[in-house]
Amino acid sequence: MSTRGGWDRETTALGGVLELAEALEDGAELPTHQELQRRLNVPERVVTGALAEARRAGAVHGGQGLRTTARRPVLRRHGGRLTGAVRALHLGGFFSDAGPTATIIVHEVREGPCPAPAAERLSVPTGSEVLIRRRTYRTDDGPVQMATSYVPVALARQCPALYGPGTGPGGMYARFTEVGHAPVIATEDVRARVPSGNEVRALEIDGRAPVFVVWRTVFNETATPLEAVRIVLRADRVRLAYTLEMT
Repeated sequence: MSTRGGWDRETTALGGVLELAEALEDGAELPTHQELQRRLNVPERVVTGALAEARRAGAVHGGQGLRTTARRPVLRRHGGRLTGAVRALHLGGFFSDAGPTATIIVHEVREGPCPAPAAERLSVPTGSEVLIRRRTYRTDDGPVQMATSYVPVALARQCPALYGPGTGPGGMYARFTEVGHAPVIATEDVRARVPSGNEVRALEIDGRAPVFVVWRTVFNETATPLEAVRIVLRADRVRLAYTLEMT
């Protein structure tokens, strides 16, 4: 963009396309190029550029000769998604967010030394033996998040299912509950940044697109840490929703 006016016009057009897509149901068709030109009061090349950026941002599908449709992100709710009621339905947090057609690919399950960020959260020395579970989560549209869990070995060895590719109905937290360590509270530390090279490959994401990095720590009723998990989510495919207690 050679001028400030051109930059403003293209930015405004992109904002208009993103706003339109957000207002539509998943899979609903956006207006035609001609209609977008009229609504946004910009030439066709600006509409074409705005749609291309919206595709890179994950807000729309198609284009380039195909119909352009809205693409709704996975809604990741902060409240309720990890509760016992959800686990009783044999769902983990991701399936309650993304639906029954979502899949989890487990890449690694092993015991190994705990890295410093996880050790701090688990209140154990760096290098302590932990169970490490590394996996990628996918919807029908492709990968949306990757996660690596760290569980103290004394707890993990009480739950043999954690050493397999699947952790059984209700997931890891249901297994903790079965051995008397029901999770009662979790904290999450969230930041946004551009992805690393490994994250670009694993999440099949544009290197300029942002990701959310979430460190979750799960505690039992005695405030003992049960798990520290590092989650990297595609910010263009996931929306975070929080419920805040006010009393």
